[in-house]
Amino acid sequence: MGEFLDILLNGIDKVDDMSYKLDVYSNSNFYLSEKHVRTFNFIEKIKKYHRKSNKSIKKNQLVTLDSLEDSSIDLFHPTYYDPYFIHNLKKPLVVTIHDMIYENYPDIFSPDSPIAYYKRLYIEKANKIIAV
Repeated sequence: MGEFLDILLNGIDKVDDMSYKLDVYSNSNFYLSEKHVRTFNFIEKIKKYHRKSNKSIKKNQLVTLDSLEDSSIDLFHPTYYDPYFIHNLKKPLVVTIHDMIYENYPDIFSPDSPIAYYKRLYIEKANKIIAV
């Protein structure tokens, strides 16, 4: 996913009347280039290279929810299936479906995994779907 995101953002950079906002707190995505991630203070840089804690996940969610209230945001394209925003979203939603492994091989995943259900929520709510 990260490599695809980096390619997508580089493509948006080349379009004159288009921009993106990627406000990531404590990013640890190996493929996402530094130019696409906001500047961190020293402590955040250290945390960035460690596994995300519940605190940083909640921080990312709050930052995202706050950003979605911004009138300059025209659409939302989340990078992972976590529907914390789904009921409050008033912007068009674009989702990328990378594979259907959870649906095709449910026996190899925990029955408690919500990913297939979350993916379905995204698909039902999406205004546009990118299938890789």
